[in-house]
Amino acid sequence: MNLSELFEEDGQKRLVVATQRFFKEYPKFAKKYTSFKNNLKDFLLFRETARVEEPYGNKDAKLAGNIWRDSRLNLRRVHLIHGKAIVIYGITNEIRLVMIGEHDDIEGTAVNKLVAYARSLTPEDYAIFEIPDDEPEAPAQDVLNKQQAYDLKSVFLLLSRSPDDRRVLQDAANGKIDDFMDWARMTLDFDDDSHDQAIMATLGGRGMLMKNAAEALSR
Repeated sequence: MNLSELFEEDGQKRLVVATQRFFKEYPKFAKKYTSFKNNLKDFLLFRETARVEEPYGNKDAKLAGNIWRDSRLNLRRVHLIHGKAIVIYGITNEIRLVMIGEHDDIEGTAVNKLVAYARSLTPEDYAIFEIPDDEPEAPAQDVLNKQQAYDLKSVFLLLSRSPDDRRVLQDAANGKIDDFMDWARMTLDFDDDSHDQAIMATLGGRGMLMKNAAEALSR
């Protein structure tokens, strides 16, 4: 009984490791094929405890040809997106993710390059791999309509005309924008700060707000 069989008998989960090449290729394929991430997750969950010779469906098998009969590598290929996203991996007491390719990457002369790459790898060339969590979607930004944008920019003119309110412009020009934002919300009839992102976007950001405040002061 070899190490892999002993590992399976003990019921332990295999560690998942990957090459730098796999780490680099993963986000490209995950972005290109929306089902790739979940397919990989299901595949790894199966492979963590399944016997080496037990395939993950009919598209999981040893790579063809005598050149692959290397017990050290035990290389296999699995189609996670048929013909378009193929994971090359080795499996013993670890799941070693070598690369992700397409159909042409495991056919013809391309195989020779893949073989040379796989055989050049050492244990130090692998790092623990975990499927990244989904990034939270950015909240939708409010957009001011044309009238609101016009009213917002009129705040500079209103403030510049009143000696008592020019201090607000002076503070804004110096980067202290709280009072200006209060004026902006009041002008636009906004009750809270939930539209501040839209206000700042319309003004062109903090730096542009400061510049416009300075220009209004010079009038």
